[in-house]
Amino acid sequence: MIKLLSMYFKSNCRPNLRLIVLLLACFIGNVAKADHYYGGYFYYETISDKTVKVTLVTYTDFHNTKSDRTAADFDWGDGEFSSLDRVNNTGDGEEVYHGMKKNFYVGTHTYAKYDNYQLYFSDHFRLDDVSNMTVGESGHINLRFDGIVPVQDSSVYCINDSPIPLLDPYFYGKESQEFQLNFGYYDLQGDSMTFNLVDCKNANGDTADGYVIPSGATVDVNTGQFKWDAPKKGRYCFSLEVAEYRNGELLGKSSTDFTLFISLQNYLSLESGTFSGPSPTLYTYTTNNTKQFIVNYVHAEADSIQSTLISPLTNQAAFVVTQKTSKTNTTLSDTVDIEYKGDFSFNGYEPLVWKVKAFIGDDSVLHEVRTVGIAINDEKNWNCEVPDISEVHEQPPTIPSLTIAPNLFEDNIWINVGSNYESVTMNIFDLRGRLVQSYFNLSGATVKLTLTGLSSAMYILQVLQDGEEVHVGKMIKR
Repeated sequence: MIKLLSMYFKSNCRPNLRLIVLLLACFIGNVAKADHYYGGYFYYETISDKTVKVTLVTYTDFHNTKSDRTAADFDWGDGEFSSLDRVNNTGDGEEVYHGMKKNFYVGTHTYAKYDNYQLYFSDHFRLDDVSNMTVGESGHINLRFDGIVPVQDSSVYCINDSPIPLLDPYFYGKESQEFQLNFGYYDLQGDSMTFNLVDCKNANGDTADGYVIPSGATVDVNTGQFKWDAPKKGRYCFSLEVAEYRNGELLGKSSTDFTLFISLQNYLSLESGTFSGPSPTLYTYTTNNTKQFIVNYVHAEADSIQSTLISPLTNQAAFVVTQKTSKTNTTLSDTVDIEYKGDFSFNGYEPLVWKVKAFIGDDSVLHEVRTVGIAINDEKNWNCEVPDISEVHEQPPTIPSLTIAPNLFEDNIWINVGSNYESVTMNIFDLRGRLVQSYFNLSGATVKLTLTGLSSAMYILQVLQDGEEVHVGKMIKR
């Protein structure tokens, strides 16, 4: 029998050696493309009229060697990209929570002309098996987060720096148990901020395949406090968009992308504590006075509890912040008095965030947050004009020739007609064959069609060159 088996392998396996090598190569390739991004964001600083400095932050898997990259590619929105060098640690980034690293990458860029640009970071190491995307597809969908920066003449227009997060969010929760987090965004120049949950994106900025925001997941528009009432077990991706306003006009946008791990093996899944306070969650100073905020926290299983107050107000001379804390192993009471002394102004709300740690057992640490938004009645006046960012310099996405992107769209689509066609005509038909829109003399390899006037339905796009049909494609408006 052994001899027969030996003869079989000699005669049958050798001819398939190339196939075996190919399969091994595919396997190794898939391992090399292992998922590792837990999320990230970037913030920018305007150095001069046309020069911008960016700090890119990524949260990554502590156990994955692919997380240990020393540089990351970043797109500046004008057709140029840079490889940003990591500036924290020289080897492995820094561990901020169990199983999670934080990496900082920094770079600067000078633009050739004034315009509004969409900056973005995109990479192909998004986590696999995300529950609120098309099943089995998330590992093939690029992670992307972006932002709009106005690059304008500072002798006329207001310069701008984007909001900066103060906190490292905690991404681990327990099934059916209310989950909350906050990035603690604040604005260096005192612009007002609003927060919204938006769709997670793919490499081209389109909605990720099959993406949906789970029921019960919300964010407070004023404070940025994210809440999910009754999360289900699994991995879930979310994107938080921060919009900033000056004198009531939109000045910039930026987004994050982050993943929650709900009751998954190898991730912490602890019973949360119980908060009372703070109250109110929004407070506006109308005169010079002192306001007191009280937070109580109880965790019956905790060995000890710590509280940290995080706010940009603690570094402002116009405010005196006094904190008194009393605690036992399982309870904490925190009283914060904030005196406003006057002669200070900003638009909107600035965050006051309590970050509470409950230490449970040898290595388990539960992080929970509560937030108050602080405002001042007198808005800040600016001696400059707010730039109009409704029009943004757009770079056509990278898509195959004669491909529509996205097929499932809201307002716009892109189509790449390649280099073989010039002055093309495009017609859009409904499913009854009626012509609903036409575009003539289009040029450029990748062109954008604005379709805001169409009703939600499926449509047919016809591409003509010199009267001859060269392509027909389907698309669906949400």
